[in-house]
Amino acid sequence: MISTFYPIVGGVTRYTHELAKRLMEKGYEVWVVTGHGEINGTRNYEQVPVFDVQCMKSIYESVFINPLDSHWILLKFLKEKKFDLIHIQHFGFTMLLFLLKHVNIPVVSSTHLEPERYLHVNRIVNTLWKNVAINMWAKYILEKSKYIIAVGEFYRKTLMEIGLYDPEKVIYVPNGVDSKKFSPGDSEFRSKLGTRYILFVGRLDVVKGLKYLITAFKLVESKFPKVKLVIVGDGPEKERLKRMASTNVIFTGKVLGDRLVDILRGAEMFVLPSIAEGSPLAVLEAMSCGIPVISTTVGEIPYILSDGKGLLVKPCSVNELANAIFFLLENEDIRKKMSIKSREYIRNRRDWKNIIGRIEKVYHKVLECHEDNFLR
Repeated sequence: MISTFYPIVGGVTRYTHELAKRLMEKGYEVWVVTGHGEINGTRNYEQVPVFDVQCMKSIYESVFINPLDSHWILLKFLKEKKFDLIHIQHFGFTMLLFLLKHVNIPVVSSTHLEPERYLHVNRIVNTLWKNVAINMWAKYILEKSKYIIAVGEFYRKTLMEIGLYDPEKVIYVPNGVDSKKFSPGDSEFRSKLGTRYILFVGRLDVVKGLKYLITAFKLVESKFPKVKLVIVGDGPEKERLKRMASTNVIFTGKVLGDRLVDILRGAEMFVLPSIAEGSPLAVLEAMSCGIPVISTTVGEIPYILSDGKGLLVKPCSVNELANAIFFLLENEDIRKKMSIKSREYIRNRRDWKNIIGRIEKVYHKVLECHEDNFLR
């Protein structure tokens, strides 16, 4: 279960899609259930079956208000399909609380929470997010879960803060990357562009801190006038960011699949200037392509980029961001060392072929426990 799924693009969406595909390849029957549909109904996305529950209103694309009867519609669907297990990826749809009171299917939850997500909006919204969305809403769902999959070490701290860290219940299984697909190679995009470029990939949202990257890039292009900044993605901040940007900033819009890999391969470096993050898939994909990464010290990123795999800067710091970009542009040897370390890290520890087996083990533990309780 996930709040939004394709055509809406995001890291959790891509994670869920990869997980569903790989489980289906292993012979499992899998459905992706969303709470953000235009209507109630079924569809397919690249052979993955999807059941959409109608959404009436979206709040910050994190909370989705569904019709009063939506939990009954979903409950009927779950009973018809006779699912053995529910894996919750995002907690943001309103029928979920009601559903968990009526369903007798074991639940696993993955933590993709960003506790500091709304610090940039205002104090009231941030307080509501932390006190209601996390401390009450998510806490209830996590308490109902047989196991919690922490997709990053960072989330252990979050679970401790809301009183839910239990080493017997919380299992660390990081986000995975297809290292064969996201791999170093030639770039048609780079050849056509004909110059070096700095890359961002992600949703064009305030939380991604892009205004700081665009401001920092103005300092960079004063010294390196031929270098471009390529921004891949779409979102509510797009027009405002375009107004801020110089002619050396290229907005590609939403890019997926092989074209995204091609753009990643040609980048001089990948920059993620986020104000808040969880365990960003875009960083892992860049590392898998052997691209040096600069990012902020938020969420799981300091763990991911440790041991010289990337450069870390403070959030909202234009000067630190610009200086880090200067440093990598001027030091090819450092870029090469980061590239090798990053690629090895992904292949050895973050490849999906290893991650999927660890998730399967969690599922088996849940089902064995549920079967024992049922027989009693």
